[in-house]
Parts: sequence; structure tokens; C-alpha cells
Amino acid sequence: MLMAARRFAAALFACLALSSAGCGSNNTGKIVGKWKLLSAPGFTPEEFKVLESFRAYPCLEFKQDGSVVAGPEFTDPALKEFFVKSVDKNDLSKTGSYKLLSGDNVEISGIPDVQKGGGLFGSSDSGRVKVAIEGDIMTITAENGTAQLTRVK
Repeated sequence: MLMAARRFAAALFACLALSSAGCGSNNTGKIVGKWKLLSAPGFTPEEFKVLESFRAYPCLEFKQDGSVVAGPEFTDPALKEFFVKSVDKNDLSKTGSYKLLSGDNVEISGIPDVQKGGGLFGSSDSGRVKVAIEGDIMTITAENGTAQLTRVK
């Protein structure tokens, strides 16, 4: 009886270990870094052109510590310095957090100014999106549409 209980416990543990191994994120080791936004719901071609005139582009930076920063990235150091000095840092970029879930699912939270109003991440202050990364291309699929990003090198 004791041997049967041990075998059952070992078998149960093995099944749990195998099933939890299948719950990992497809984005582990791939999402961290800066990503340039190429297209997204709520962004018009004119808005991209305005940013380009300031030698900037919209960017998401996923950090190793689970934080995500949304804001402009400048290609001209002088313009970046000007904007950093001229604009309140809290107005220039927003920091939230992300959590890798199973498969392609990612939870984004803590960026209410970016999220409210039905932006890419939905209309609440947290949302689940699907993130597919193929090489240097990221596709984010959310309730309000799909965004394309490319890795900044």
C-alpha cells in the first residue's frame, strides 16, 4: 500500500511537472529590448510624419525587470536633450509593467495614459495582449487591433 502511494505520488508529480512545462511563455528571452512602432491602432501616418520631423519615433522598451516604457525615442541627441529639458519627463514617456504569461500572452499594466481611451492595450489600466516575435519583428494583437514593431539595434 505504501509503495502504491509513493508510485502514485511520483506519477502525479511527473504529470504536474510536464503540464507546467507546457505553460511557459513563447517570448522568454525575446521580448527584452527597444522596439520601434511601425503601425498601430490610433496612430495615423500624419502622426508618424510629425514625429519623424522631430527625428523621433514611438518606442516600447521592455526591460529585464518587468517594466515597460512607452514614449518617443530620438535619433538626434541634441533634439533629445532639448525635449528632455523642455518637457516634464512624465509627459514624455510612461512606465508600466509587463508579465509574460503562457504562450504568446502578455499582460501590460500601469500605463493608464497610454491605455485609456481605447489605445492599443485596450481601455482599462491593464490588459492582455498576444505578442508574436519572429526575429526582429514583433506583432502585438490586442482588443483594438494589431501593431507592428521592429527591434531597435
